[in-house]
Amino acid sequence: MFLAFIVFITTTVMYGEKLSNHKYLESVEYKFLHPSTDIDLYNNESDENLTYTPNTNNSFGLDINFKNISLGATFRDPESEQINTKKSRYNDYRFKTIIKNGMLELYYLKYKGFKIGSSEKNELKDITARSYGINYTFFIDPTVKAAKNLGNFEYDKKTTWGSFITLAYAKNKLNSDESLVPEGKESDFESFTGLRSFDQDALSAIYGIAGTFVYRNFYAQGSLGIGINLSKVEYKGTDLDSALNTGSAGRSYFNLGYKFKKSLFGIEASLISASDRQGDTDLTLKRIDTNFYYHYFF
Repeated sequence: MFLAFIVFITTTVMYGEKLSNHKYLESVEYKFLHPSTDIDLYNNESDENLTYTPNTNNSFGLDINFKNISLGATFRDPESEQINTKKSRYNDYRFKTIIKNGMLELYYLKYKGFKIGSSEKNELKDITARSYGINYTFFIDPTVKAAKNLGNFEYDKKTTWGSFITLAYAKNKLNSDESLVPEGKESDFESFTGLRSFDQDALSAIYGIAGTFVYRNFYAQGSLGIGINLSKVEYKGTDLDSALNTGSAGRSYFNLGYKFKKSLFGIEASLISASDRQGDTDLTLKRIDTNFYYHYFF
C-alpha cells in the first residue's frame, strides 16, 4: 500500500499541470492510513477491559475534491491470509461539503473480522461492524472559516482559532457468530455475557475549540471537543432491555504539515468516541484515523 501511495504522488506531480484548467476538479488527496473502529468493554469496579480491534493492515485512500465538496474512499485487505483466519475486510466511504460556516460529513464504514487486543490471528472472531451517520460541525464566530480550520479543504492556511459545535447522528451495528465475552471473562462482564449483536442509534452534541497555527510553510491544526451522547440500543443474546441511555461523546483532531508550491504534505490523526453504560460496564465505540497525506491542488 505504501508503494501505491508513492506511485500516485509521483504521477500527480509529473502530470498534474495538465489538469490545472479543469472546470470542476480542484484537488486530489492521497492517503497512507491506518483507520480503526475499536470495540471496548470496561468494568469500572474490577478495572478489567476487553478490546476488539479489526484484523486489517495499512491502507491506501483517495479523496477527490471539487469546489467545497470532497468524495473519498478507502479499502483494506486482511492482515493475514493464513488458513486459520476467517475472512476480514474493511471499507470506508466519505462525503464532505462546506455549508456556510460549517462542514457537513456523511460516512459509511464496514469492518469484518476482529481480534481481541493483540491476540494471534488464528483467534480472529467472526464479527462484522457497520457504522454510518451524518455530522455537522460549525464555528460560532462567523469570521473563523470552517474550510481553513477543518482538514485540508483549502491550500492557503492562516493562523486563527475559534469555538465550534458538532451535532451528529450515528447508526452502529455489530453482529457476531459467538458471544463477545469469551470464556473466563463472564464474571467481569456479566451484563454482556452472551451478547452476539447490538443495534445502536446515537445522537450527540459536542462543544470544542479548533485552530490553525502557521509559521512560514509549516502549519499545525488541532481541535478538541467533549459532549453528551444520547443513544438507544437493542441487545441480542442477553437479558438487557432496549433503553434510552446517556453517555459521553468526544472528538479530537490534529494535523501537522508543510506547504509546497501546489501541494500539502503532512500527517493527521482524529478520534471520535461514544460510550454507553450498562450496570458497572461501559461499552465504547472508537473511530480512530491516522494517516500520512499528500494533497495536490490543480
